[in-house]
Amino acid sequence: MGNVISMDEKALSVRLRSDATNAPKAIFRAMVSSAQRGKGFLVAATPVDRGILRNAWKIVKSSATNEVQLVNDQPYAGVMERGARPFKMGRAGIEAIKGWVGRQLRAGKIILKPKPRNAIAHLTDAYKVRFKSRPKLSKGAERQQAIESITWAIVKTIEKVGIKGRRFVMNNLDKLAALMKEEMDRSLDNFFSRALGDKE
Repeated sequence: MGNVISMDEKALSVRLRSDATNAPKAIFRAMVSSAQRGKGFLVAATPVDRGILRNAWKIVKSSATNEVQLVNDQPYAGVMERGARPFKMGRAGIEAIKGWVGRQLRAGKIILKPKPRNAIAHLTDAYKVRFKSRPKLSKGAERQQAIESITWAIVKTIEKVGIKGRRFVMNNLDKLAALMKEEMDRSLDNFFSRALGDKE
């Protein structure tokens, strides 16, 4: 049998008034705590290149409206999540892809496999690039040629089929909701099960 708490009428009245007064604040704090756990989960689930998208997760809270939001304000967050229809890429976009390709080559995530008559670049995602071998080049020139060729192939693929979304939020909504509910329940349980004499 669990602990039985006895309370006189006056103590009960004081406790009920305290709970009624402080419960909205406790609920708001629980929402913030829940969002903080959710943020940690989403940061880990977010694809990473330079870490800009991961670092853009923020908790926006408004005690005036009792709202807590978990947002990512990076301009390309929506494209990374949902993808995009085919489109013609501008110079800035091409340069961004070129930079990405260079970083992937340095990190060993794109591996060039030379063959007698051609070379194939295998990328970690859905792109496979095939290009003809050229006369022997210096290592730096070879690398630059590979970057240009792979970038061109990715740009043409985007113009033709668009960008496939990574769905790193959508595919994790159930886990995210469960984790946030668990934190909310824990926070509220701590509030409502505090000892009678404890102040909120």
